[in-house]
Amino acid sequence: MAKAANSLRPVDNIEVRVLVDNVTDNLSSVPDSVGHEIQTLSSLGMKAWAGDCMCCAHHGLSLVITAHIGADSHSFLFDAGPEAYTIERNGEKLGVAFDDIEAAMLSHGHWDHGGGFLAALKLMQSGVGDRKVPFFMHPDMFCRRGLKFPNGFVLPMRDVPTEAELTALGADVRCSTTAQTVLDDCFFISGEIPRVTPFEAGLPNHVRQTNPDSEDWEPDPWIMDERYLAVNVKEKGVVVFSACSHAGVVNVLEDAKSQFDDVRLHCVMGGFHLSGAAVEPIIPDTIARMADFDLDIIVPAHCTGFRAVTALVNKFGDKVVPSAVGRLYQF
Repeated sequence: MAKAANSLRPVDNIEVRVLVDNVTDNLSSVPDSVGHEIQTLSSLGMKAWAGDCMCCAHHGLSLVITAHIGADSHSFLFDAGPEAYTIERNGEKLGVAFDDIEAAMLSHGHWDHGGGFLAALKLMQSGVGDRKVPFFMHPDMFCRRGLKFPNGFVLPMRDVPTEAELTALGADVRCSTTAQTVLDDCFFISGEIPRVTPFEAGLPNHVRQTNPDSEDWEPDPWIMDERYLAVNVKEKGVVVFSACSHAGVVNVLEDAKSQFDDVRLHCVMGGFHLSGAAVEPIIPDTIARMADFDLDIIVPAHCTGFRAVTALVNKFGDKVVPSAVGRLYQF
């Protein structure tokens, strides 16, 4: 059977707007291909630099990815952050054209990636009337999740929106576990990510409830519903978007490399989930293995953590361009 990745069309270029991230940073130097939030705000008429003009950071991730191919373009919403306010405020400040977004994806079933989707869908309907927005999910996202502490206490996570809630706001929910290309074959959505490295063991204290008639929690370190997104940019290679990398960012890159065996990997962008006592010990192994992929650009975001970002910069230097709210990346 032919791989879905074989159907992916190379695009001329892509623009990635960071709509939600944990960090705000308008001062650090960046390459010419990356625009600061303040540049966008100034171009939209900001007269003075002040707090009420700026975007807000929040624990979560949301990217608006626009692929250009010839005279055509396609925009895709990759996650929607933790809640409505961040999406609404940042979207307004940055002038995001939500009605131009043609499809959306929830990378995995965690609140900090799905909590803003009901607000996002409302914004995507504004100005264009009633429309169906293709909305890509894994079928296992809808179970209850939590974090188990050493004393046995489980802190539940807020559920992601239900299929019924999403559908009521215009989402055409499409649940799948297999890889596919979407939007005129410009975007690749992965299947489940194989766990192959010996050191990436997921999130050890993550648990879930799968039986609606039981209050029992079961271990769920692998979070198999998380998938990545990819775009092939002409003359550069594949840009991989991994929201939290619960599979391990090396496992993500290994799978992408196997999918696109004739195209080099150009960049990985997203959360690498290398923050926290349970996963910080694997930072050295992760950095060492990432070198094998010879990436041109590394964009750590969200849950990567300052220790891992520091280690990445020490190893890869200027190839590392950390994400921040409002930044515009061009590939």
